[in-house]
Amino acid sequence: MQPLRCLIAALALAFIGAAQAAAPAPKAAPPPQAAPNPLLNLKPVPGLGLRLLHHGIFVARDAGMTDAPDMLAGAVGRLDSAQVVEETTTIPAQRGLKFGIQFVITGPVQGQIVPITFVTQYPKPGLTNADGKKAFREQIESFAQVGRPDYYGFTFEEPWEMVCGHWQFEVWSGDQQLAVQDYQVVSPNCPTS
Repeated sequence: MQPLRCLIAALALAFIGAAQAAAPAPKAAPPPQAAPNPLLNLKPVPGLGLRLLHHGIFVARDAGMTDAPDMLAGAVGRLDSAQVVEETTTIPAQRGLKFGIQFVITGPVQGQIVPITFVTQYPKPGLTNADGKKAFREQIESFAQVGRPDYYGFTFEEPWEMVCGHWQFEVWSGDQQLAVQDYQVVSPNCPTS
């Protein structure tokens, strides 16, 4: 009887092993989802204002690039430690030159993170990038912290960006325009009218 019990036990183990091998593997736990970025869902805040600190030509440390496929350049540069070099509205079209505004968002809650939109209006001919894509205005959805100095501007990096004429920077909170700053970009190579 002993060999028969061993044979039955061996057959049972073989059957159980085969059944386990044929069974689908247990599902792995799904990878953890990244927490949604709460800054993308910020709603406009009533009662915001903007105090202009400086406008004109700036120096700043480049802090990297962020992909922006809808923008002509395909990316948006981030700057750190922007400092005004010259308060002016006349901007020479020179490669590497940074111009813009330094400002503070004012509002009812100091330190609050609020959504803002930056708009750049280009001169009448518009800007046309190396791929032939053209724009007369571009906008960037961003955020700012109430009471903290911030900067918005433009850096001439490519020859196609250095278009002479009237440039305008705007800062918006929802449908409320907080600021407008006009510039005249000039160069000896610009046509005169």
